Amino acid sequence: MYHIPVTQSYFLFSTKFSMYRLHQMHSIPVAHTIFFFSFGVTASLLYAHPLDSRSSVYPDNVKGVQVTTPENGDSYDFGDKVKLTLYPDPKTSVIYEINLWIANLNRVHVFASNVEVKPGQENIFEFTLPDRDPSKNITDDARYHFGIYESADTFMGASSTFVIGSPKFGLTISKPPSGLIVQSGKPFTVKWSDNFNKYSGKKIVIHLFYFLGDTNKISEVPADLYTGIPVEDGTYDVTIPSSYPPHRDYVIVLGIIDVLRNGVTEHYGLPLTLVD
Repeated sequence: MYHIPVTQSYFLFSTKFSMYRLHQMHSIPVAHTIFFFSFGVTASLLYAHPLDSRSSVYPDNVKGVQVTTPENGDSYDFGDKVKLTLYPDPKTSVIYEINLWIANLNRVHVFASNVEVKPGQENIFEFTLPDRDPSKNITDDARYHFGIYESADTFMGASSTFVIGSPKFGLTISKPPSGLIVQSGKPFTVKWSDNFNKYSGKKIVIHLFYFLGDTNKISEVPADLYTGIPVEDGTYDVTIPSSYPPHRDYVIVLGIIDVLRNGVTEHYGLPLTLVD
């Protein structure tokens, strides 16, 4: 466990609403891994897979939209077709907007508006990435996301971070997969790699947050789980405290301390679903 205080404020995922700000550190102990097994009952399918595997079975009572593809670190070229897979909760039948955005740079492209979805089920879409356009901030970058909006100002989910073009920077998160179902209070492993050898000697802070579904609000839960982790370590076990409520739109974020892009800390996101 690391106990290095973080004094810098970080703004995360710039859109039209206010960003959350990091002010202090919380260190969470890592618990022992436990195993789940299935008795053939439908409800047990949720836990019939290892904690480091994605599931297509999401509990109906957990709100939000879980995005499972693209995966973190997937790489595309401008103009490529990309598959977007998402699982809305049973009360969500229409998505206001699906767009493309870069961490800290807001929307850069709108794919579709007023999108009908199958509530509580897998929904697969295919979108064509825009052409390179520096005037719209659509350039080679490792921090692109699909943004899922409930209204013009209300975020309801996001994909993992993926690459468009040929940027010469970026962390690649290889574990866990996008769309992981995590039990609160139980550990899971985050793995990353510095493929461009850009971050030697740098430290990582691991954030956790989720979208509340209220206009202009993002919740800190808490500001940071762990901090001061050497990039060279390449792996860390994370435990989400059991005090946080179940939701489909939690995001684990790896920020690189003292590395700024677009004026804020460079960071990469991984969506997951939290259950009791």
